[in-house]
Amino acid sequence: GAGVLSANGDFTSDGSNYSQLSGTSMACPHAAGCAALVRQANPSLTPPQVRTILQNTAEHFLPSVKGPFRTYAGSTDPNYDPGSGWGLIDVYAACKEALDASSGVQVVQFRPIAQPASSRIDVTWVTQREYPFLGFNVYRAPDVAGAPGAFVRINPLLVTPSPAGDPIIQNDDNRTPYTYQDNDPSLALGNTYWYRIEWIDLTAMAHLELPAPAIYGFAPRVATVFYRIVHNAPDNDLFVRIGTDAMYMPGSLGSADFEVQGLSEGLQDSAVVVFPTPANTGTSTIGTIDHYWSIGFTVSDNIGGFLPPTVAHPWFLQVTDGGFVNRTGRVSAFSMFVNDSPGSAGGTIYVTNHQPMPQPTIEGGAAPVTLWIPEESPVPVAFARFEALTASDGIRLVLEMTDDSNPAGARIWRGTSTDFKERQELTTGVLPIDGRRLEYVDVGAAEEVDYSYWIEVVDREGASFMAGPVTTRLSTRTRPTMAMPVYPNPVAHSATFRYLIGTESGASSAVPVSLTLHDIQGRLVRNLASETKPAGDYEMTWDGRDNSGRRLPAGVYYYLFRAGSITSTSKVIVVN
Repeated sequence: GAGVLSANGDFTSDGSNYSQLSGTSMACPHAAGCAALVRQANPSLTPPQVRTILQNTAEHFLPSVKGPFRTYAGSTDPNYDPGSGWGLIDVYAACKEALDASSGVQVVQFRPIAQPASSRIDVTWVTQREYPFLGFNVYRAPDVAGAPGAFVRINPLLVTPSPAGDPIIQNDDNRTPYTYQDNDPSLALGNTYWYRIEWIDLTAMAHLELPAPAIYGFAPRVATVFYRIVHNAPDNDLFVRIGTDAMYMPGSLGSADFEVQGLSEGLQDSAVVVFPTPANTGTSTIGTIDHYWSIGFTVSDNIGGFLPPTVAHPWFLQVTDGGFVNRTGRVSAFSMFVNDSPGSAGGTIYVTNHQPMPQPTIEGGAAPVTLWIPEESPVPVAFARFEALTASDGIRLVLEMTDDSNPAGARIWRGTSTDFKERQELTTGVLPIDGRRLEYVDVGAAEEVDYSYWIEVVDREGASFMAGPVTTRLSTRTRPTMAMPVYPNPVAHSATFRYLIGTESGASSAVPVSLTLHDIQGRLVRNLASETKPAGDYEMTWDGRDNSGRRLPAGVYYYLFRAGSITSTSKVIVVN
């Protein structure tokens, strides 16, 4: 229940100002909703059965603000942790368990991940329960107007269950991952492909799972223009041009050094109704709908010679108002984000220094509004830098202001393509900016996924400026060196020890690694591993015996992990 947007709203606002609260009072409604979905899937379940299903199907071994996963000797369930309970509820997995826990294969996660840098798409899926079956088939379909076309099987041989799962999830591991690499040379950059899998039971009957899309890369951006216009009939009343002209005289259509036409209302990024409190708003006649647009430019647009915007090659936004005599409006923002290099993880925001702002449009079309970056006086227009940096705790987004304007704050969005309409807001409300710098860590970024980020900087007078997209990925090699939880724990017969070697220990070369098991007096009972490893993900299986081959008696032991200069310990409980 951490940082949950509450329905406790401010009735004096436009409906967007809600409280953000934390605690069990926020977690309980979500847990109750998940329980209701499980009961809907199987109304015959009792409350204790629903609770057990939610516990067994959750994502276990998750770190929390209370610390990393640690075993709890008083628990009868090795998947329970004092800091994070049984983990994160997976209501889809819980409903699958409620519908059928006695046969077949429960596919609880499915995600195709585009890897254009490696010329492939990784089709990944995770199973929960696995009763005996023959294997999987993988299918691909082209995108047709946002939906899958005809699916075609792409695996020549059946994908057999390896690593093999099992039908037990109570007091046991409940996730088995699979990956199939689609490296078909016909995959085209920028295209969307749909995938789905099916599992084949012992009678050779196929069981299809739900499909999911993947965007196979995108043309890297060199610059993006953002503009905002408040108007209630933009398609029928406005004509918009964006471009660059060295003479500050764009003239008629087609006379500028480079230009494109503005986008229609249907292609806008978003729109909001202006709440009628600010002094510069009013009736629909002068505009009550604030429209946001962005236009991205790639290498193929050949605008490199016009970047960044300067007095030698300034960029313009020209808005002509003339169609509906009873509709006017105002231009409320014009900015440009220029990437450091095509598709880079950093760049600079440039904004118009036109005054006053917002700039009203003039009815009739005889005098279009033209804004420049920069205006004819060579005033600095570099507003801020924005970049995405990979770090051990996620993707770190950094905004660095170029002056002391001290804006009110910022909002941050993330997407898996450069299409702004596909983004999701990561922040709740406006993050305050302290001085000239803002840092935000996206701890929810998945590994080996290309993410695009945008930031909207909001000043203290209500104006805003957009930046992005910046594109980067969190590599598996950016994870910190650490020992993962032993599983299962308590150990009855055997256990798996897993550890990660991160870049801080093994970026340039391999490091010495040792795994040893000790009793509560600190005496060595088993050398588990002594090896040299580069950065990566490793695991080994222990048979429950000491160095002499004798099975260890029941009791509490300690697992000691060393990798270079890093040392950690964790408790291991042996039961007979």
